[in-house]
Amino acid sequence: MCAYQRSAARYQAIRDSMGEPDPFRLKRHEEIKGLVGRIIGQKMSRAEAEMAIDDEAVRMPVDERKQFTDVVWEELESIHEGNYAGYRVRPSTFERWLQGWE
Repeated sequence: MCAYQRSAARYQAIRDSMGEPDPFRLKRHEEIKGLVGRIIGQKMSRAEAEMAIDDEAVRMPVDERKQFTDVVWEELESIHEGNYAGYRVRPSTFERWLQGWE
């Protein structure tokens, strides 16, 4: 097997392990990332975040509101030192938010 075939096989294995992208997350990417970034940037508490999420969700079509809310909470619960940069916040801002969040 040549280097190209090994590389192609490795790429396919990685792609298969990742699964298909979530169409809802792709569709609402900007809204999700923007809201999570705002929650962190404004150092919102859980109660404040809940209000902000609800305010944003009512702008969604009715059939997307619950999924939007669930996805935003999932993002907030899974954020850590290794992935917060994707929300365009500074390290110091993230640290202050995280202290109040926990």
